[in-house]
Amino acid sequence: MRPLVRKSTPPWDLNLVLNTLCKTPYLLSEDMNIANLSFKTAFLIAITSAKRLREMQALSIQNPYLQIFDDRIVFKLNPAFLPKDCITAFYSIFSSQEGVAVGIYQPIEINVQTADGELVCRCYKMNKCIYGLTSPQYKQVMCMGAKQNDLPPEYQKMLGELQTNNYSGPIAIMDILKEAIQKVQDD
Repeated sequence: MRPLVRKSTPPWDLNLVLNTLCKTPYLLSEDMNIANLSFKTAFLIAITSAKRLREMQALSIQNPYLQIFDDRIVFKLNPAFLPKDCITAFYSIFSSQEGVAVGIYQPIEINVQTADGELVCRCYKMNKCIYGLTSPQYKQVMCMGAKQNDLPPEYQKMLGELQTNNYSGPIAIMDILKEAIQKVQDD
């Protein structure tokens, strides 16, 4: 299995979008509707205030991320978006935690089809089978993921009942996850 090559640029063409915004139905005129004016305004504000162009991938015109009201526009970032530098840090920490350097696992990327489209997911393939209990922290991540993705209740219950190795020492990735979750909740 060969690793997938990811595009480092957003999946849209900025020049094409800007040119489109200069044409009907986004051209400023007396018969321009409020939704198109709001969309154009929100996009132009977002594009001029993003720290990096790649962060524009966190924007969406879908509910609940863009809501247009009579008196205001609510524009939220998609919490599923992680900047590239965060992803690189996660990969490094996970690889370290999963024993990649000593040959226990090897990272692989798998395409997963969802109702919202295709996702590229990083997984770890075990090179040699080592049986043992999971850490409470990893169990917590599995349970959160199962709940977030609305997996069947019996599966969630089974995950909740898993025994752990009771490890209570520091795990750097858990601090990063907690910070990321708090940041999303604060925004």
